Amino acid sequence: MDSHDSKNHHGEGLTLLYVLGIIFIVLLLVNSWQIYYLQSKFGEKSMTTEVPKVELAIITANSCEKCFDITTISSKLSSLGVEIKEQVTLDYESASAKALISKYKVSHVPALIIKGDVEKAEKLKTLLTELAVEQEGNYILPSPMPPYIDADTGKMRGEVGVVLLEKENCDKCADLTMLVELLKQQVAIKDVKKVGVASTDGKALVKKYNISVVPTLIFDSEAALYPTISGVWKKVGSVEKDGSLVMRMVNPPFYSIPEGKVKGLVTLTTIEDKSCKECYNASINKLILQQMGVQLEKEKTLDVLMPEAQGLISKYKITKVPTVVIKGDVSSYTSLVKAWNDVGSVETDGAYVLRKVELFQQPYKDLEQNKVVTPVVASVDSAVGTEQVSTPVATN
Repeated sequence: MDSHDSKNHHGEGLTLLYVLGIIFIVLLLVNSWQIYYLQSKFGEKSMTTEVPKVELAIITANSCEKCFDITTISSKLSSLGVEIKEQVTLDYESASAKALISKYKVSHVPALIIKGDVEKAEKLKTLLTELAVEQEGNYILPSPMPPYIDADTGKMRGEVGVVLLEKENCDKCADLTMLVELLKQQVAIKDVKKVGVASTDGKALVKKYNISVVPTLIFDSEAALYPTISGVWKKVGSVEKDGSLVMRMVNPPFYSIPEGKVKGLVTLTTIEDKSCKECYNASINKLILQQMGVQLEKEKTLDVLMPEAQGLISKYKITKVPTVVIKGDVSSYTSLVKAWNDVGSVETDGAYVLRKVELFQQPYKDLEQNKVVTPVVASVDSAVGTEQVSTPVATN
């Protein structure tokens, strides 16, 4: 995917926290699965009477403090129903290690080289089939995740440089600091460089990657070494010709470079009848909007008796309260726009008015009848089973 194909993807409506967490959550889940998988394999006892024997070579990278500790795997191998007949630990810079790296074509280190009765050790064989490379009955298991040392160049791979491209002094723009902090827990980020779009470097990045909205993040090509990042990146951004990963899915409020203004600022007006003590709590509407990633620039609450509320009730023909009226750049929130068809109306002036307050299945005020209505959830037998339906019941 190039940058031109991705320039309009910023409005897909993912919440900011979802966008920030998408990579972190996937990484966390995958790592948790790996831990669970390894623990489950290591925790099972072999049912065979004859214990298979294997030889193990552990190639470490002592000079690489950030590299994955391969001994966390090697120390558990005996729990997979095998006996380690012989074990040797070598630093990758030693002559012996270099010979093994060359012989077995080890791509990167730290790494394990396992040979022997692997075929007789079912649990170990299953693990190695998924994680290792087989060469004539020998199994080579390089570090399963960065950072690691490239065996050909001797250079550490997996340290990621990040550029935070942002609009200068944009207090209303989304803050991507949380994403960076989340990523630091799973990705080796070596530095984060903040660049303003109005600067010389910023203008160059905008032009090079055809960036239309900020703030956004640009990762160098090392980020692609993390499988769980590269695996989900097509849903988040683009991979550029130089290997950089540019985040395109930016949730409002953001600064639109072509338009020269901040987009995604909205005003929430809540209309309620304060005399209706049993009516549902209107604050739930704000919580739902926030969960959808909507950023409120202004908000206010009006009682139905207030002149401003009466004006809105008349203008939009509002018949049920509590309700909300949303104005501003609502169209920037694609998920909200899509969902609104099922719960409310979009007026000719662009206002979004909540209509189906009965969906909360809580009491509300019917302004036409001047009565409180309590939806009653009843079970209705249908051809496909029992369904729940809500029937409004008016009370004085």
